[in-house]
Amino acid sequence: MGDKVRLQLPERIPPGKVLLFSSLLMLVELIEGTDPTYAVLVFCYFMLSVFAFNIAGGFTRPSGAYVFFYSTLVAGVGTVYKALLGQAADTHLASPRLVMGVYVGTVAALLMGAYLARKIAITREGVAGVMHVPKIDLNTSALGCFVIVLFINNAYWIFPAGSGSIMHAILMVNYFLPLGILLGTIAAVRNSNGRNSVSALTATALIYSTYTGMVTFSKQGMFTPFVCWIMGLAWSRFRLRLVHIIAIIAFAIVAQEFMTPLANVGRVDNVTGTEQERVAITEHYLLHPLLLKRINKERVAGYSGLEIWYYGSPQGIFDRLTMLPNDSQLIDFTAHDHFFGYLPLFVYIQNWVPHIINPNKVDASTVGGNRYAHEMGQLADEDSTTGISFSPSAESFHMGGWICVLLVQPLVFLLLFAVTDSVCGDLRVQPWGLLPLLLFSHVAPEQLLGGSINYVWLGNVGTIFAIFVCGYVTPVFGRLLKGRDRAPVWRANLAGPMGSGSPSAEAV
Repeated sequence: MGDKVRLQLPERIPPGKVLLFSSLLMLVELIEGTDPTYAVLVFCYFMLSVFAFNIAGGFTRPSGAYVFFYSTLVAGVGTVYKALLGQAADTHLASPRLVMGVYVGTVAALLMGAYLARKIAITREGVAGVMHVPKIDLNTSALGCFVIVLFINNAYWIFPAGSGSIMHAILMVNYFLPLGILLGTIAAVRNSNGRNSVSALTATALIYSTYTGMVTFSKQGMFTPFVCWIMGLAWSRFRLRLVHIIAIIAFAIVAQEFMTPLANVGRVDNVTGTEQERVAITEHYLLHPLLLKRINKERVAGYSGLEIWYYGSPQGIFDRLTMLPNDSQLIDFTAHDHFFGYLPLFVYIQNWVPHIINPNKVDASTVGGNRYAHEMGQLADEDSTTGISFSPSAESFHMGGWICVLLVQPLVFLLLFAVTDSVCGDLRVQPWGLLPLLLFSHVAPEQLLGGSINYVWLGNVGTIFAIFVCGYVTPVFGRLLKGRDRAPVWRANLAGPMGSGSPSAEAV
């Protein structure tokens, strides 16, 4: 099948092609009855997004990944899918012109933040270079990551895990399972010279991680292992074969027809919340998938309040690939003079300080999606646990209107991009940027502006911790289990997987 199906992370998207695509989309939207102003704003949204992505360096830098996931998962996928359904893009939204205008303002803020960050974050090797971690036995490090995961998962029996405890601090920076899958996938490709995409080790980790997501009814937990596998293959510039294409299509079908309904139904059925009950529910629906689909269809048909269907009816996983319906409600509510103020900024920045140092921190539940949903009267007074997702745009507008969108957001994005790009370096040199790539797929579209602020400190500390552990600790665990071998190691090299040359693997 040749190089046409070689999987790789794009470093740049041609603006000319996006211009053509956006123009055709605008024409289709106008034919379908979309308000012309809204259609023009959608056009600006796509064009500014591609400029911001390219200025950030594409997928060679974490900042480019943030721009990509924001632009695609906030409004990009949803708008295109709605056009394919033949529906006007501005229907089933509260204040559609305002919400799209806020999105365009956020993309402009992303562009400004990315431009300034490129002037600051110029290092190629990032923190790994500072810590002198120039080479890694990928397979051994992956094995060590899984050992650490097993240790942490069983440490609850010995150590307390409450707020302010050591275990709580470790859990906040525990990225070892996805990192192990990423490194293990790259190792499988390297050790087989591109013939294999998984090893026995990564296959086991993929199954374990996916099943853990299923028994906790977490869509993020179910999808993350697959995304890790895809990212590892893309970084390795893996050449897809028919079996891989079939596997990707099969996963998409399972995600739409089983995983998404399981997350919706399982959380309601999970009455006692015990692990035994969760496992029993998951296994029951694994054996009765048609029953699961029927129950899910009946339940979502009766949803109201936050569940405004952007497409007019439930569309499964596509309902999770856009933030338009939730954001439009919060932005419209705010526009009727319900501004929250800048307390969230104080709370998020204060959260950088560990609880053990500052035990009198403002309760984080005083801000965030659940609190905003209560403001709009869409959750019961006693419901303080339901997580409600909004994009950074919606929270910014809810805090301070256009001033926050156009002045505060660029500063937040500049700080996030400058710090994260400096920590991770160039993905063509170091693979550590794959970790924020994975996390940004969730942070950028649906963890409010607070998710980005929290990542500046907590996310980057977790990445630095992972780099140190993978460089100096996991190889010890890995060698204890499998002994010293002469497996290929990864060396920093611009002619590596994301570069133009061949993979830089060599034996030591």
